[in-house]
Amino acid sequence: MAGMVEAGHGDRLLLGLDLGQRDYFRAYGGGPGLTYMMGTFVPRLRRRISDAAVHAVLVTNAARAFALSRQ
Repeated sequence: MAGMVEAGHGDRLLLGLDLGQRDYFRAYGGGPGLTYMMGTFVPRLRRRISDAAVHAVLVTNAARAFALSRQ
């Protein structure tokens, strides 16, 4: 992801997980799930790219991608 940010594509990146099956949830013995993403992956990401870039990926870009447009 750092390479994509450095190449100027940070405003187009999103981060997510596929949690579509019951077996993926920790309550059913699955993983790694959101706990890993937010507790391990994001801190590692913060060490490689700026806090502003992480905020863009997790908040700004997602808000723009999922915004409803009025027509």
